[in-house]
Amino acid sequence: MRIDITRECGRTDAYVELESTDIASTVVLRDGVNIDLDEFGFVVGVEVLSPMSKVSIVDIESVAHVHSNVRGMLTAVLSQLSRYTVTADSPNVESQLSATPLGDTELEPC
Repeated sequence: MRIDITRECGRTDAYVELESTDIASTVVLRDGVNIDLDEFGFVVGVEVLSPMSKVSIVDIESVAHVHSNVRGMLTAVLSQLSRYTVTADSPNVESQLSATPLGDTELEPC
């Protein structure tokens, strides 16, 4: 399972895509947090409009279903989302996502 996080350089909003599928509806969880659902009511994406908008898996599950195979990964991503930063050298260079390691854990380059 792969979760994609999209963030543009110079912007604070982020989109966490759980599944690349058609969005049937969007639920506003609260100001600054939108949940995209598929036709069966399962979460396919989470839009966080501000790094100050903290959201947890419990919040999401109060309004929608989360597939069990992405629950753990989504929980981890949401808890660390505000730690991600985006940089780019110029408008012609793709943005790069970087994350700060926790504790003594080292991050492996891709």
